[in-house]
Amino acid sequence: MKTLAATVASFWVACCCIGQGTVNFANSPNALIYTNLISWGGTRGPTAPNLGEFMYGLFTASSTVTTIDANLQNLLTSTWTFTGVYATNTTISTGGRLSGGLNVTTITGWPAGVTNSFGILGWSTNLGTNWAQIEPQLFGLFNGVGPNITQFGWLGFSAIGFGMAGDPGLGFSLFGAVPNAQGTPLSTGFDLYPIIPEPCVLSLLALAVAGAMLKRFRSSRRMSG
Repeated sequence: MKTLAATVASFWVACCCIGQGTVNFANSPNALIYTNLISWGGTRGPTAPNLGEFMYGLFTASSTVTTIDANLQNLLTSTWTFTGVYATNTTISTGGRLSGGLNVTTITGWPAGVTNSFGILGWSTNLGTNWAQIEPQLFGLFNGVGPNITQFGWLGFSAIGFGMAGDPGLGFSLFGAVPNAQGTPLSTGFDLYPIIPEPCVLSLLALAVAGAMLKRFRSSRRMSG
């Protein structure tokens, strides 16, 4: 009986180690999402609290990945994997808030117990409501091949965090003020920049101005591997 119990326990642990991970996908008032038009003489402020105007997708990469290119073309390569997890903006009156739920299961790329880098892509829903619609437009925008963006919209990527996906009921919080036992969550929000159709070319306001989005929050992390 003890042998059987030990076998079952070992099998359960093995399944948990290779099972799908979970995350808590919501930001706080200290980590708001902004739309930023400052470089064009406009203003910067929290995204409007109109439900469904913005979408956010969670991406993950090997723990060795610490940066992403300013034009976000790395998202189209095998370096980054879309986890299948989305969030959308909320109606909290201050604006700038997003929520995708607590203990949300990562569909691909980030199993429970695995420590990965991660980042969040945000965009306005007039460009599309899911990654499958945004991906070819992002490629076409900079390569001139395939579908392209034909209207004003917003797009931006967060800083890069680092953490271990949780087991069911123990999701890793993507946002947090300080590093914790699971990793280094995002301690700040991020900006969405305008994609503006011009007479002959569509240009994305250089995301390189947001140097913080390339920063990796690995300092003071307290975990192994």
